[in-house]
Amino acid sequence: MRRDALAGAVFLLAATLAVAGALNSRKIAVGRNVFVNPSGIIDAYSTPTIAENPRRPGNEVAVFRKDAPRLSAQLAWSTDGNNTWHPTALPLPPGDDRPFFPDAAFAPDGTLYVIYVNLTGTGNTPANLFVAHSSDGGRTLSAPTLIASGLTFQPRIAIGLDGVLHVVWLQVKRNGTESLARASEQIVAAQSADGGLTWSPPVGVNTPVDHLVGAASPAMAGRGLLVVAYEDFGPRPSSLGNGGTAQPGQPYDLLVTRSINGGTAFSAPTIVASALRSAQRFSYFFPEFPGVAGGPHDTVYLVWPANPDVVLRRSTNEGATWQPPVRVNRSGSGSSNLPTLSVAPSGRVDVVYLNRPGGSPGLFTDVHLATSFDGGRTFRDARLSSESFDSSIGPTFGGGLPSDLGSHLGVAGDDNTIYAAWGDTRLGTETTGREDIVAAAVRGVGSGVPGPWWFAAAAALGALGLLLLVRRHLVGARRAKPRAAAGPHERGNGGAESP
Repeated sequence: MRRDALAGAVFLLAATLAVAGALNSRKIAVGRNVFVNPSGIIDAYSTPTIAENPRRPGNEVAVFRKDAPRLSAQLAWSTDGNNTWHPTALPLPPGDDRPFFPDAAFAPDGTLYVIYVNLTGTGNTPANLFVAHSSDGGRTLSAPTLIASGLTFQPRIAIGLDGVLHVVWLQVKRNGTESLARASEQIVAAQSADGGLTWSPPVGVNTPVDHLVGAASPAMAGRGLLVVAYEDFGPRPSSLGNGGTAQPGQPYDLLVTRSINGGTAFSAPTIVASALRSAQRFSYFFPEFPGVAGGPHDTVYLVWPANPDVVLRRSTNEGATWQPPVRVNRSGSGSSNLPTLSVAPSGRVDVVYLNRPGGSPGLFTDVHLATSFDGGRTFRDARLSSESFDSSIGPTFGGGLPSDLGSHLGVAGDDNTIYAAWGDTRLGTETTGREDIVAAAVRGVGSGVPGPWWFAAAAALGALGLLLLVRRHLVGARRAKPRAAAGPHERGNGGAESP
């Protein structure tokens, strides 16, 4: 019996380890790549935001820029979980020209809010910042409501659990499209507590200094705390020329500021990463945005490109302090760009990024998904793009700038599914410059499985418990074994067995 029990223990332990290994090696199942935007031979789209309706599983909305042949913007919606997409025009007041630089988010009640600017003149100057909403998942949009006027660049939106809308943008006081050296600019924020009908006066997010700033990215953390990450490109040069472009290797800092009073005032900024350097020349009006998202239990995650890597830092106190950086990407070779971040309700962290093994724009470019089930400590990686594409194809904004694949990618998800979107040139050539928005769904993700050390600990505890049970069984069996009949000299008390 002892040998049988020990054999059973070994068998159960082996089975436990086998199941653990199988779960831990489970691969992410990536769905097919689907084209989101209307097709066009020379059209180029980029900078998608993808949002998931919390009240309607399978209802996704994507908004994105149109960079060629003429600047504009588009919305597309899906109700079948990324199988088919349908376009919806972004409305403008009569007489206003072309929407541009859209962003979108769903409120907790399932209402979709879309923000965008309108462009004017041959210089494509932003004139006003608008918001429109949809109660049917993006099929139709309301008439737009004005948020702010003037030179409003790079608008982004975040919505709290209380339904309050928060919008941040770069407000320029003069025509910065001609020379930022003569412009006064500041990142500002406004909020709406009535579904976008009225808005608070804009308040400054960053300290007014003679610096070039931009790429402001908002996120909600904890119980209604607004966190804004932005980039500081340093003191404004006396002359920037060409509408304001940064040279390769231009250093910049990544900062975070917080508002604990609903967006009406902001804390002094914290430098999260300093002396970051761009891999290529870029426009100050179209920089790479950092990724920022709030998670459960007052966590905030921030991700950015630090060539050749993608780097993440986590805060467990609503952005007040930050833990040491963690590398997200699996490979340290080449370059990784445009990281974008989302956090599922369960706390799963999803980062989508662009990977160039050669380190510079070229043919073998892919989009990857890095997923963490342990709060951003470790990541497992999956390729999302079913075909590599050439990132040297696409529109440019002049001045010797390289081809532009946008300012960020798109990612959103619930506890079981991840949706991602990106600019993709697989159908483009150097002649057409075509760039499409491509999306993929990753299904059955769940809340994940523990990492290897959790498995080792679980296996050890399971083995110890099992051996204790076996030992107890053996001891119990020994005690319960029938004793031999006692002889006459062992009997007493009238022939009853002695205790």
